[in-house]
Amino acid sequence: MPADKGLTTIRMMKKKTTSPRVNNVREDTVDRIVSAATRLFANKGYDGTSTKEVCQAAGANIAAIHYHFGSKENLYRHIIEQFAAERLESARKILQTPMNAEDLRVRLEIFLRQVVETILKQPDVAILIQRGSEMSDFISEDIYRNTMVKLFEKLVEFFAQAKKKGFLAAEVDPFIAAGFIKNQFLHQTRYDDVVKKYYGYSLKDEKYRTRWIHQTVRIFLAGVMGK
Repeated sequence: MPADKGLTTIRMMKKKTTSPRVNNVREDTVDRIVSAATRLFANKGYDGTSTKEVCQAAGANIAAIHYHFGSKENLYRHIIEQFAAERLESARKILQTPMNAEDLRVRLEIFLRQVVETILKQPDVAILIQRGSEMSDFISEDIYRNTMVKLFEKLVEFFAQAKKKGFLAAEVDPFIAAGFIKNQFLHQTRYDDVVKKYYGYSLKDEKYRTRWIHQTVRIFLAGVMGK
């Protein structure tokens, strides 16, 4: 066997036998970096978190962030964009044009449940998004504009379609309606610990979470005054 052909065969065998393991190690490293970075960014802010701290917390090589993401900014973007992409894909499936008033109610409840439960499972990412929406630095503004704004626009579109079909009152503004729903779940999840401390209710409790979702949608669609 020619030397170069033998060398090629060895390289192919080595690649074939080590690739799955290498890929698993790479994925594990990326996951640990993302997890550590999300926690640190939420607790200390973007500027207050160094790449060295992230790598130490993740148990990764000091050069791991540069190798896997290119920079701290790209890592930060990855965290927000991954979260937003998943939520946007889910919203597009749920917030389709309602067929009738009952379909509108059901779709809105499903949307609320998925958003609230996602925030409860990923509170650190929720903090980053909330903070990003309030900050004016170019990184936060750029990321927010290209991620969460699109999710909000999908909710606005949903209400606009419902209004066009006559399921919402003619005077209802879809933008304001979407803002109402958004503010409800952001406020309620953000102050869930406070509500639990003083009133004994928490969205972490499945029964209360279900009741809160039903009541929020009921009040939003029908108001608090019975007919």
